[in-house]
Amino acid sequence: MLLEKFSIQEISRQIRTNEKTLHEINEYLPCHSHINSTEDFSILETDCKMTDYFDMSMECINNAGFEFLQRIVNKGDLNNAINANMYYLQNLETETHVSFFQRIKFNQISEEQNFYTRGRILDAKRIFNLSIPIHNIHLFHHKMSDICEHTDFVRANTGRYNQLTKRELTIAEKLAKGDTMQKVSEELTISIHTLKNHKTNIYKKMNVKNYFEFYNFASKFKLIGLNEY
Repeated sequence: MLLEKFSIQEISRQIRTNEKTLHEINEYLPCHSHINSTEDFSILETDCKMTDYFDMSMECINNAGFEFLQRIVNKGDLNNAINANMYYLQNLETETHVSFFQRIKFNQISEEQNFYTRGRILDAKRIFNLSIPIHNIHLFHHKMSDICEHTDFVRANTGRYNQLTKRELTIAEKLAKGDTMQKVSEELTISIHTLKNHKTNIYKKMNVKNYFEFYNFASKFKLIGLNEY
């Protein structure tokens, strides 16, 4: 199942094997990621957004240890989170992850922020956590659905994309970003007739019937703004 690629199990594996950093995780999922200690649950590492919200360096957070959690997390929620984590660590053979709600106070925000946190053990000393703002849960699921839909499309159409020649890719990029036929023909020093033939071949290889379908194909394969990637 494709959604498994974005589960806490898969994401924690990527972190454990150094395939992705916390910063990279936060680039495509609307949540905060952090690594906590299995000993006292203090924060060992967190993404840049969280350090900005706390208005503290990672070194200061590390030095503060568990006391830092006591300052930022609602007392009752912190106790519940500790109990949930302790139960999880004692039952790793049957529990796939730990989850809990917590209210956190950021220095940059006046009111407590509500989070749903899901964690997965990395090794004997570390637990990886994803903390999703409650008001963003629908956005989190929507983002995951978008990623899955995108991946499905690319997987199904990679063969068609690979049929495009280097010349056709250049033309497709220019047409996808809205350049007129006249402008493309002048920039590439080819006739309108030749350009129309290229466009016909591109549409045929992509198996698209109109500009809307062509634009969708081009955007999924990042042909729009290709030079920026």
